[in-house]
Amino acid sequence: MIACTVLAMALAPSPVVPRPVAVVPFTDNGKLVSLRVRIGGSAPRVFSLDSGASASVFDSGTAREFHMRASGSRLGTGAGAGKVRFAIFKDVSLALGSARWVAPKAYGIALNSVGTVLHEDGLVGSDLFYRYVVDVDYARHRVALYEPKTFSYTGGGAAVPLTITKRVPHAAVTIKVRGRAAQVRQLLIDSGSEDLVDDAVIATSTAPKQRIATSGLGRSVQAYAGPVEWARIGGFTIRDLSGTSGGVPLLGSGVLRHFHVTFDYSRKRMYLARP
Repeated sequence: MIACTVLAMALAPSPVVPRPVAVVPFTDNGKLVSLRVRIGGSAPRVFSLDSGASASVFDSGTAREFHMRASGSRLGTGAGAGKVRFAIFKDVSLALGSARWVAPKAYGIALNSVGTVLHEDGLVGSDLFYRYVVDVDYARHRVALYEPKTFSYTGGGAAVPLTITKRVPHAAVTIKVRGRAAQVRQLLIDSGSEDLVDDAVIATSTAPKQRIATSGLGRSVQAYAGPVEWARIGGFTIRDLSGTSGGVPLLGSGVLRHFHVTFDYSRKRMYLARP
């Protein structure tokens, strides 16, 4: 019986590890994922990986340099208050390593006027996440891209259900602040934000808070900065965080960078694993 069991185990198929379309390094400045992206056949330019962007975005100066012709404009929202006007570009060819895709619609705005950490030619947004499974290995400073049809997750950790709303991902996050019961909130999963946790519940905390003005696309927002006792996502609990209220409710790169993160929009899942 033991011999038969051993033989059966030996004959059992091993899990198929998917092969990536591309594996590319990224620059880790301690906050955002900075990638070298090609526009058409250009030399690589600096883009941040932004799961919170509903489309890829080009700095207006970069768009002029590449003679990109806008097909119109629209009013949209950013991290700040109010509406901002974006130029619209259609069918923009992009490449990251050996992976190539077309952004059906991309936007243009003056990115480098909003106090970003580094000069950016653009933001890689939802068009990449819809085209490929995006695997972000913060510990090894690399991004791997997989074909969704053949991808199967083989890592450990937790599978977190995603709700894709207006082309950006949201997930349930439980937040506990001082003096208030823990609350489950639907937060934007935003790799393009330097913040940890942003949500209105932070303003209700009985802990000391500081009144601040946030920056980002749009007008400045009056908000409160204060401590978060803990936040929980996918069974992982992160303690002693700082957060803000007043802007878009989100879980930012300040938390994501502590995990190995895999975005799979085709299955509406995000996989989190400790490095």
